[in-house]
Amino acid sequence: MMTYYNISVPELPPEFIQYCDSSNYNLSGKKKQIVGYIMQSTQETDIDTLQRNIRMDGVKVSLSSIYLVLQWLTNHGFVTKTINNYNKVVYKPGKPVVNFE
Repeated sequence: MMTYYNISVPELPPEFIQYCDSSNYNLSGKKKQIVGYIMQSTQETDIDTLQRNIRMDGVKVSLSSIYLVLQWLTNHGFVTKTINNYNKVVYKPGKPVVNFE
């Protein structure tokens, strides 16, 4: 059984961590992985592609976990959710409340 504990967790900006704390949003290791992947993305991505990319790095994460994190990020303005030309729901980093650069 593979665990994600030996996988390096992306470094998220302190402002984002503080925002999560003030919003009572608990950032587990898997949530940090999901947030890191979507925020570092330069193009729109769908949930299946995001899960595949995260799993290729050795992190086992469910589609429901990804969906819940993306839902929170969307509700707080960190991610925009759209439907592309193929009628597929895609996500991309929105105008961030904090700097992810």
